[in-house]
Amino acid sequence: MSTVPPANGRPLLVRLFARWSQLLVAGCPPGVWPLLRLEQGAQLVREERGEAVTGLMEPLLAAAAARLHVAPDHLAAAALRPKLRAALRLGAAGLVAELRYYGVPPADIHLRGAYAAAGTPALALPPVTVRDEVCLRAAWPEPARETSLVQVLAGRREVALPMSAVVRAVSEDTVDRSPEHTWSLAHCLHEEPVPAALGRPALLLLRRRGPAVALKVESLVGHGRETVLPAGPLLEPVPWLLGVVAREAAAPVLVVDPLALVGASRHPT
Repeated sequence: MSTVPPANGRPLLVRLFARWSQLLVAGCPPGVWPLLRLEQGAQLVREERGEAVTGLMEPLLAAAAARLHVAPDHLAAAALRPKLRAALRLGAAGLVAELRYYGVPPADIHLRGAYAAAGTPALALPPVTVRDEVCLRAAWPEPARETSLVQVLAGRREVALPMSAVVRAVSEDTVDRSPEHTWSLAHCLHEEPVPAALGRPALLLLRRRGPAVALKVESLVGHGRETVLPAGPLLEPVPWLLGVVAREAAAPVLVVDPLALVGASRHPT
């Protein structure tokens, strides 16, 4: 089983990157010096998730190291630097690691076998290839977690969003002008945006860099800390689904990542 490098005064992320770089260089052809970047999820690399992050990333790096693409016109270079882009996120199945690179994908059975040999509870997801870029993915199931949520109505469906993703919520009739990038949460979820029996339409201003983005909802239902359950590996390909909140005698409430949901939609509504 993978183990977290012992603490020596350096932050966990720095220690892990040093270890991953050594693994990459050891697995690559001689003279190839890969460059690894973590593009998303640095805030998830904490001591309590150290084993999970290590257990997810190391089989992905080992599988990719010998399969990196080297352009023919670069073969004579003294030091080759193929790039690998890593991302960590909380998804429907728990903690998810993704590794993107240009090269050849390993066989699905090879990647699954690597996790079985490592003895981790991680789940290897089938590799995908988009425009010659390979994406290796794996998930580490996480137990239910307490999260602060905002509950809203999208059409007739109750949906929850992480409170950390929302800057503020305002009644739509108190706003002189909606942000240019305003999306209907109901339309994003393919629901009919019917007026709510109680409450008034509201705008949720989302936390992001760049131009303001807002979500229009039919009504605010409430907010508070809830227990978010993993939705399971079958729903892992849905990038905007973070989990579900169970309700007695009612359908589970979907917990969505609003920016990922907006990114998966085509046009503002």
